Amino acid sequence: MNIIKEANKLGFERNGHLGYVIFESLPNIDYQAVASHIVSMFPSTIEVSDFKPFKQHLHTSFMRKLFGLSDRNGVLLSITHPNRSEGLASNCCRSQYWDHVFDFVQILEDEFLKQKKHFGLILLNEALGHRYGDLYTLSEDKEDKEEYRSRMEDHYWQSFRLAKDIKCVKQIYVVWYWLGCYYYKNGENDQAKQNLVRFLKNFGKHQDHARVVPVEKIKIAFKILREICSIEEYNVHVTVNRKRSRGKYHQTMKNLR
Repeated sequence: MNIIKEANKLGFERNGHLGYVIFESLPNIDYQAVASHIVSMFPSTIEVSDFKPFKQHLHTSFMRKLFGLSDRNGVLLSITHPNRSEGLASNCCRSQYWDHVFDFVQILEDEFLKQKKHFGLILLNEALGHRYGDLYTLSEDKEDKEEYRSRMEDHYWQSFRLAKDIKCVKQIYVVWYWLGCYYYKNGENDQAKQNLVRFLKNFGKHQDHARVVPVEKIKIAFKILREICSIEEYNVHVTVNRKRSRGKYHQTMKNLR
């Protein structure tokens, strides 16, 4: 299959289906040529910087499908969409093929740097945070688990720093939600609490720039906090976030139980 021809035909439409096309074709593609072409399709930094509203969903879907995932949220599906948890077993079942993807992603990262496409680097690091979070959760070897945990954190931090540098608002707050959920999934409640609180604080600080209010993520964050915090501490978090909330965020906080 001519991947570049398919890329020109598909773009990032069909919910990022191009990612699947590449995943299914690895390792039998020209990594460098394909990576260079894919990166050229990403928006320039100026299009997404300075808190400009920008729909990311097609690009994030592409990153997810690049790893062969059938559904969003990897192993966190049981937390984010418990009614669809029957899909959990199959969602990361192709992780044994991720070595090829990691090789391709390294070249993709180099191309993002070369072409100065910072938005691509932000999404790439976020996606790597997700996938290393999945491996951290799935691994049973103690040393491997720690290595994956460390990489998960590093990539989320890198996504955050890049987003903060160019003022790409979503990853300034949302990476901490994912990091908190992965820690919760792995029974690390102190780390889960720290990062979920950071998510809420950062969203509150940047809520006026957010394209949409992440209502479900806010609800899930508080559901987890209610489980892992004392009643007194939980009530403090609710009170603080109600005071800083505005608009739809305020309505979400008012309806919180």
